[in-house]
Amino acid sequence: MANRVPQPTDDQLLRRSGRIYSRFGLQHHVYGVPVDWRVLRQKEHERIEELHRTLRDLFQGQVVLPPFPPATNDSNSNGAPKVLDCGCGQGAWIDGLIDDCSGECDGTGIDIYLGRAVDDDEDPEEDEDQPDAVQEWERKRWNLNARFSEDPRRHGLGPESFHLINSRLLAEGINASRWPSYVHDLCLMLKRGNGWLQMIEIEPRVQSWNGRLRMDSCLTRWWEWYVSTMTTMRKNPRIGQELRRLLEHEGLADVRGQPIDLPIGDWATGRTSIETDAVEKMLKSLSLYPFLHVGGMAENTYLQLMAGAIRELRTPDLKLYLKVHYAYGRRRRAG
Repeated sequence: MANRVPQPTDDQLLRRSGRIYSRFGLQHHVYGVPVDWRVLRQKEHERIEELHRTLRDLFQGQVVLPPFPPATNDSNSNGAPKVLDCGCGQGAWIDGLIDDCSGECDGTGIDIYLGRAVDDDEDPEEDEDQPDAVQEWERKRWNLNARFSEDPRRHGLGPESFHLINSRLLAEGINASRWPSYVHDLCLMLKRGNGWLQMIEIEPRVQSWNGRLRMDSCLTRWWEWYVSTMTTMRKNPRIGQELRRLLEHEGLADVRGQPIDLPIGDWATGRTSIETDAVEKMLKSLSLYPFLHVGGMAENTYLQLMAGAIRELRTPDLKLYLKVHYAYGRRRRAG
């Protein structure tokens, strides 16, 4: 009998290299990105919110790419479309959706870390003056590397439950071997005929529009280390390139998807771009733990690498950009 995939049971934290991480995420190589949403001046929360705004602008102000809310003749529906957000974090995407729908949707968010725990070596004053907001959607703690059928409680995560499922920015959290069954599981949870799955991933490989970024640049070295450490952690650093294929393999209808170039800085006049500072924060968050504690990079070497990468990011003549991959599709009425 195969070993069951481990599941988190609490929100315990660990401090590593000055940032706060999910203890479960590090112990099981599930997620090596900080979760200091409500400590250290909300570094990660601010980064994710900023990234959410950029993606929204990139998709012409939309948080939902397919038609929504769906037309439905579902006699079992209570009128409010049911929505699932995978890797919800603190709810940047699902909160935006609820605002757009004026609260007229039934939302559920899944993540390994749901809130706030104080670790023994954490300064309690770092969390002062952080009131809890009223939550308009249900949270569920779950390791997405496990099949949903392994959950005996289910909590409404059964087949044909949702009109819309959102899966976004999970490359660092889902094992490479899990992606096909993960997408399959999500498709089974879609309503027949009018249930949509949308997926978005940013590939953090910084490229140059004019080819002036050297092969021995710090940004290129950063990407090589990212690929190596992600692979060691059993992740697929290029999963964004496979999203459309995964949806088509499941037989979804009306599949759309392609890569979009996202300029860094203000060199591409008239196009949606991401602030240089936001990319600096992203590269630091994605690399700090993996490079130092998985890849074994010396701290001084890491600091020098990041300093060089930041200098290159701040060089407008390089005309740098990232690729954003998206795909969405609808479950057929039959199948």
